[in-house]
Amino acid sequence: MGRVRILFAFLVLALPFADIQVVQAEPVPARPAVIRGNVWYLKDALTSGVAETAFAYGSSSDDFRFMGDWDNDGVKTPGIRRGNVRHLRNSNSTGFADFVFKYGLTTDYPIVGDWDGDGDDTPGVVRFGFGDPQLCSGDRHMVWYLRNSNTPGFADEVVKFGCAATQPVVGDWDGDGDDTPGTWSGHEWSLNNELDGTADETFRFGSLLNDPIVGDWDGDEDETVGVVNGDTWYLLNEHVTSSSADSSFRYGYGPDWKMIWGDASV
Repeated sequence: MGRVRILFAFLVLALPFADIQVVQAEPVPARPAVIRGNVWYLKDALTSGVAETAFAYGSSSDDFRFMGDWDNDGVKTPGIRRGNVRHLRNSNSTGFADFVFKYGLTTDYPIVGDWDGDGDDTPGVVRFGFGDPQLCSGDRHMVWYLRNSNTPGFADEVVKFGCAATQPVVGDWDGDGDDTPGTWSGHEWSLNNELDGTADETFRFGSLLNDPIVGDWDGDEDETVGVVNGDTWYLLNEHVTSSSADSSFRYGYGPDWKMIWGDASV
């Protein structure tokens, strides 16, 4: 989510009819990230081993931690939510937040994503509405409130998608540059591509014992799902019902190591 396409243009100005060569940088595959206490551990590859980057940010008591590209520089960096206040930092290092603002309620489930495809990740929250018979057979449904800037204010997009028994996930499922909602129920994934509240993809992967994750694992510019069971990561490169992963590895050891909520990848 929040990827930036960097274009390098070389112009030969001395020639009257110069050819302009435009080279698009290769997308960087997502990489795993975990947190222990208030220390963030980031790896440079989808492999087992020690972190290449580690830094302290926030407090171990912060209720939600996530990664996002807050300033449109192509790099995901840490963010935390305390109560209903977001603290976002623009570098993977210890220090103060670059953005601090309120959004949503303390009872909301916080999310982040590039909702408008402009290259930076911004806040969202998921709130449970009253039962909608057309959505959830009388169960509470999810309402997504999405904002397009890292500032306080009203939502720019409001979408109904998912039911109370599922967990929200976010990703650019179709590689079109903007992030959209998804849900995970412990084995079934439902993904919406257009902020219209309709599931465009539904498939099974993982189990109730897993935690869901999302990332562009193979660098093909669309995001796909994965699950973590204990310290073992299982990742899919295509959204198909499957009992086996395209890649797997161990990262993050022991019960006090936590995945980063909202996005477990750099």
